[in-house]
This record gives sequence, structure tokens and C-alpha cells, in this order.
Amino acid sequence: MTGAILRLHGSWDTAAGRAWCNDLPSLVAGAPETAVVYRARNVLVRLESPTGPVVVKAFGKGKVWRVSHGSSKAAESYDHGVRLLRLALATPEPRAAVAAVGSGGFFVCDWIDGCRSVWDLHDGALPAHHLDALAEHVARMHDLGVHHRDLTPGNVLLHADGDGFAHLLIDLNRMRFGPVSLATGLAALAKLECHGALLEPYARARGAALDRAWRIYRRVTLVERATRRLKNATRPLRRKFGL
Repeated sequence: MTGAILRLHGSWDTAAGRAWCNDLPSLVAGAPETAVVYRARNVLVRLESPTGPVVVKAFGKGKVWRVSHGSSKAAESYDHGVRLLRLALATPEPRAAVAAVGSGGFFVCDWIDGCRSVWDLHDGALPAHHLDALAEHVARMHDLGVHHRDLTPGNVLLHADGDGFAHLLIDLNRMRFGPVSLATGLAALAKLECHGALLEPYARARGAALDRAWRIYRRVTLVERATRRLKNATRPLRRKFGL
């Protein structure tokens, strides 16, 4: 089984780069378990590419209709990553999006050593002032018209940058571009599960009245919790039917 290249970074538009992408389904299938970064419906695998280490997101194929949908997710991830970088919003450099018969799509981006996730802000492993920096980053992202629809603690990576951290967005296929209202932004903020610690710096960065922001945040947090419980309860059934 070989891959069909959907998107390709200019630096990879070589014989070696294209050959590696064509072999990607076999490379992922043959990767040792020690190379697996994450395994659920989708799988993240660390591989060596012609230009260095990369992470490959293999979208689960599920039912028949999801095969092509997985390929579109790979292409969307690539396109969204390129768009983020043009807006000076950090994300691992996209390298390729690849489709393969009988498989979901594959999205390839650079592997970045030494990353942590926002989960480290939850357990007190990092100083509290990093919460302000995170909130301000999310506010800037929303002001630029970027709405990450799955802004969970695992989808924002922290990479050491001087005395602080660069915030790298990952899991990019579920994104929308356009105006982000305060309510929509606060609903995204609630997914980071920082228990309101991000709200004041976020509201300040967006020029919103704090009392109004709190009213909206309490409402959207209730909705977010209910939605999360419903998703968790229905996940086995949704996976069974490839939804």
C-alpha cells in the first residue's frame, strides 16, 4: 500500500521526500510500539524523515465514509498549520498530508523536543504567571480570528522560550477562521479546564468587562461540562459506528 500526496512542504518536494511520503502507510504500520506517542482512534507516531524527526498523525479509518474524511482531515491539518504560521501563531511546521487506500489520512509535522502540555499548569508544576501568558495567547489567537474548536489542555504545547514558553497549537483539523465572539472565545477557554484562572487576563486582553465575562463564562462552563459528560458517555457507541 502506498500513499497519495495531498500536500507537501516545499523543502520536501524532492525525490527522497516524495518517496518517503509514498511509503508512509508502511512506515506507520511497521513502527515499533516505542515510537507511538499516543494511541486511540487516531494514532501519533514519531518517525525519522529525510530531514529529521517528525510526528505523524494517522487518522482512524472507522467506517467506509471516514476513509476519505480522514484524508480531508489530514489536508485540513496541513492547511490550518500553514495559515497559523502566516499569522505568527506557533505550531510545529507542517510537512505533508498523505492519503492511502483503505486507511484514514496521514498528517506529518516537525517533532519538537522538550515540549510540555497545559496539563502541567493544572498540577502546579509551573508558576502561576504562565497562566496569564496562556490566557493572553488565546486572546490574541481569537482577536486574529482563529477558533480552535478542541482547545483542550493536551492540544496546547508549551516549549521553553527564554524565561517563558512558546504556545504551540496542535490537533489542527478542528479549526475555524473568522470573527470570534466573546462568548465563543470563553467557551473555548473553558475547555482548557483551568477553573477560571484564565478568565481575568483573557477578558483584559480582549477589552471585555470582567463582570460580563464572568456571567458568560459561568454559563458556557456549565454547557461545556454537560457536553463533555455526554461525549464520554456516548464515545463507545460513536466509535462502534465510526462517528
